[in-house]
Amino acid sequence: MSGVFSLITNVFAQTKALSLQSGDKLNTITLSLSIDGKLSYRVTRRNNLIVEDSPLGLNCDDQDFTVGLSVVKVSAVQQRREQYQLKVANTKSVDHVFESKSITFKNTRGALMIMDLVAGKEGVAFRYRFQDGDKHLRLIKDELTGFHIPLNAKGWMEPYDKAGRYTPGYEDFYQHVTAGDAIDKPRNAAVGWCMPALFNVNNGKNWVLISETGTDGSYPGCHFKPDAKNGIYQVAFADADEKFTLPLPVKEHAYPESTLPWTMPLENY
Repeated sequence: MSGVFSLITNVFAQTKALSLQSGDKLNTITLSLSIDGKLSYRVTRRNNLIVEDSPLGLNCDDQDFTVGLSVVKVSAVQQRREQYQLKVANTKSVDHVFESKSITFKNTRGALMIMDLVAGKEGVAFRYRFQDGDKHLRLIKDELTGFHIPLNAKGWMEPYDKAGRYTPGYEDFYQHVTAGDAIDKPRNAAVGWCMPALFNVNNGKNWVLISETGTDGSYPGCHFKPDAKNGIYQVAFADADEKFTLPLPVKEHAYPESTLPWTMPLENY
């Protein structure tokens, strides 16, 4: 009996260590590792499941961070504050207080990857990061990041245009969808879904807005793959026929190490 209790205690301790809750106790993001070391996460609000178990991981040119991961270090929770002005918005001044935590994982070869977590009253965010002392430039071959939306959830999504003479223009109409729906009758040929994407979940009680943030040029702009089987929307990079439109000094290194955070506001309905 004591052995069973010890196992339950250890599982609870690990779950708590890999979780981060907002200061108001409403929003929580929790990371999990499977037996074979695959990383995933889930998001809850008021203890209701908002984003179901979703995949995480990076496959790089020199390292694989998609399987065989283990926890190396969990930082203490820190409270941070961001204050800034918006040029165009209904609310000009932003004053945002949130909790943050960093969790370091290693793969079977001993290479390290850090997951930064953030939780605030407006939602949660996460990003991949490599340690500051690692100056090696990594090519991200594939990103496993997904967002598992319940299949009964209603959503509003914009088709992502296939590259053409005037596309992608990111100016298509948003379609009313149910999570997992295929792209239906887009104005132009589509190869996926755009971000941001909006869903009404938890029996209409919550809104989930999935968006890229912190887009400072250190990572490519992404979209969703067209096939969202079982309601899992996975990140996709630009297709090969999409061209560079900005003056990049070293175009072959347009995809450096991943530092892109993802954010999911979870406002009350």
